Amino acid sequence: YIKEGLGKSYVWAVLFGFLSILAKPMALSLPLILFLCDWFNGRRANFRLFLEKAPFFLAVIPIAWITYTLNARVPGQNIFEASLIWIWTLMFYLKKFFVPAPLVPLYQLPEPVSFYNLSYVSSLVLFLVLVLGLIKFRQKRWFMFAFFYYFISIFFLLRYDNLVDRSIVADRFMYLPSLGVCLALGVLLDSVLERMREGQALFKRLAYFMVTVVFLLLGVKTHYQCKVWRDGLSLWTYVLKYFPSEKSALINRGDIYLKQGKYMLALADFNRAIAPDSRKENARPNGGVSYPDLEKSDVAFAYYNRGTLFFKQKQYDFALADFNMAIKLKPEYAKAYNNRGYIYSLRKQYDLSVADYTKAISMDPDL
Repeated sequence: YIKEGLGKSYVWAVLFGFLSILAKPMALSLPLILFLCDWFNGRRANFRLFLEKAPFFLAVIPIAWITYTLNARVPGQNIFEASLIWIWTLMFYLKKFFVPAPLVPLYQLPEPVSFYNLSYVSSLVLFLVLVLGLIKFRQKRWFMFAFFYYFISIFFLLRYDNLVDRSIVADRFMYLPSLGVCLALGVLLDSVLERMREGQALFKRLAYFMVTVVFLLLGVKTHYQCKVWRDGLSLWTYVLKYFPSEKSALINRGDIYLKQGKYMLALADFNRAIAPDSRKENARPNGGVSYPDLEKSDVAFAYYNRGTLFFKQKQYDFALADFNMAIKLKPEYAKAYNNRGYIYSLRKQYDLSVADYTKAISMDPDL
């Protein structure tokens, strides 16, 4: 490579490739993307081709192992449901690329996961159309490149489980995988325009006009999407417009209302966040509520905030009950211990107060 003048470029590629792998899980696909580019450029598969990718694999393998060990996900017992979820996530990003609406900061998995849900049926139909397209156009180099660039880039982010997560998919994950599709569309448009003869000038103008309209529409969409992120209140209200039961959105909006002194609005959001999500069938037969780990942490925060609201209103019995629930759901909740300790001190239950303050300090000395 040094002889060919590529030594420095190769070193920089390895260095920045390693840094990107450290920064984003999506970059784990980098060595495979490089192989895809080799195929696209007609390079022959030989030992040298694999040897030059060795540093990238040496960077990827340990990081991938650590990542998957710490964040292992399993399909679960129902392989049928896992397959539907996987296909839905695969097609989600393609659908958002071609029809970017609505764009929501947080997405919930469509429930129920079955053939009776239109979301999964439509995704399955599009998936089958895509497979047929790959078979039919397998000789079209740009088409194959666009798909496999997308698939390889997004592969590590595809989901096949319904575990509670902050967001099962995210619009931002499509930024890099869309590059292949954009290149293929650009080549296609350029090819169409080049084939048009002089007598088809009208069609050329029409094509340019349509491209201009698309860019204008995307610009308008971007302008209005920026308004969603204007402040926390507009952001979480927008999320709740599409997912009314999203607990993190309810809690965050309620927290904003609480800080603004809008106690009734805050209380309504906290109550909805604490209530079990009927879509996920969290209610137990005995009347209790079971929350998955991430949701349990969210609900603990909702109880804590509602307890703070009651405390501000001097409803100490209600506040104490909520701080107790917050601690039950999240035993290492230093702020909840601190606030409960203060209520005990107001009640002159000093032994309990000292115990809670000591516990809070041991967990968070900077509290």
